[in-house]
Amino acid sequence: MPDGMCLKSRDGNRQNTDPSNWELIDRALLPSLNGGSWRGLAYDDVAPEVKPALMALAQLRRAKGEAKRRARA
Repeated sequence: MPDGMCLKSRDGNRQNTDPSNWELIDRALLPSLNGGSWRGLAYDDVAPEVKPALMALAQLRRAKGEAKRRARA
């Protein structure tokens, strides 16, 4: 596994070992997915149809932050 990356279970069930349930994500997304940036809306606790939207928002926020950091440098 590359440095700075981790596996996230897509359905929120870490006991589901089906390979299609796991997604390689940037470790920096974890605070957002754990509810830190969503005011208590944690990825593992939302309905299945909301999970893809939360993942996309976390990735978008991460990309925005990275772009801002690069622009300052």
